[in-house]
Amino acid sequence: PMMSARAAARYLKFLHDRFQDWPLSLVAYNAGEARVQAALAKAERKNVWALIDSGLLPEETRAYVPAVLAAQALASDNRD
Repeated sequence: PMMSARAAARYLKFLHDRFQDWPLSLVAYNAGEARVQAALAKAERKNVWALIDSGLLPEETRAYVPAVLAAQALASDNRD
């Protein structure tokens, strides 16, 4: 589990370096870099929420980012 977590963190950092946006990096982590790059090329706006709303990504991916961000918000609320 530790090696897997480290590998996931390295990959997320790579994706962030590539896309320069954490939510977009989460989308790429879930759907794959090539699919996100293709969706960005077709989308009118480069905002992650517009991309999610565009329907260019699978349903699972469209639900993934809001779920991760909600879990993060809950975790940060519990630290206070």
